[in-house]
Amino acid sequence: MGIAARPLAAGVLLSVAATAFAGESPGSMYVVGGLVAAHQAGATGESHQTYKTAPGGTTLGGVASVGVFVTRHLGIEAGFATTGTMTAREPSRYGMTFNEERRDRMLTVATRFHLPQWGAVRVEPVVGVAFTWPHASSQTDRTLSWTTPPQQVVHDPPIEHDLDTGVGVTFGCDVRIGRGRASLLPTFRVTDTGVSGGSYDGIAPRTEIGSIYPGGYPRWTTMAGVALRVDF
Repeated sequence: MGIAARPLAAGVLLSVAATAFAGESPGSMYVVGGLVAAHQAGATGESHQTYKTAPGGTTLGGVASVGVFVTRHLGIEAGFATTGTMTAREPSRYGMTFNEERRDRMLTVATRFHLPQWGAVRVEPVVGVAFTWPHASSQTDRTLSWTTPPQQVVHDPPIEHDLDTGVGVTFGCDVRIGRGRASLLPTFRVTDTGVSGGSYDGIAPRTEIGSIYPGGYPRWTTMAGVALRVDF
């Protein structure tokens, strides 16, 4: 390489480095969006339950967030996450079968720690607070043995449950892969939904969650998946 070309090459390398790390300066922003497998404990499929139980299982959900760098190694972000619809058909006592549906949506406010980068990989722990808005509905089928014809099935209308908003911690870790403005982000979260009560249709007085799901209601949500992150 000629003497005259060396300053030009150095300038190009500095320009590339500045582009790669410009998004990490204080005040710069980033956005994240992706898909996750969301899991909660609970009844799934067709499962006999003595008492009505909140449905659970693993569903396809989504995550999205926007953040700002406070320092090169610390960011504050607001995010949205949702589970898919969890369903369960629960044959029970006295000829009743409960058909349950449930879905959680979460708003998060979190701190993201940008640890030192190893090659093209950077580990980013995340911790914060989650506000959970659950939506649930129930529909009951009743088998009547004393009717004509016998074993007639009556389908009750569905009931929407207006459950309390939950507040709890959320924590996890992302692995940022890539040096440029766009990077791949395998992600993992554990969230305490903190949901504790609810009412029927917003008409009845507030009741404990056990009045709606005496067989149990999950508290923890785990999410694992992959997202795309873009820095500005």
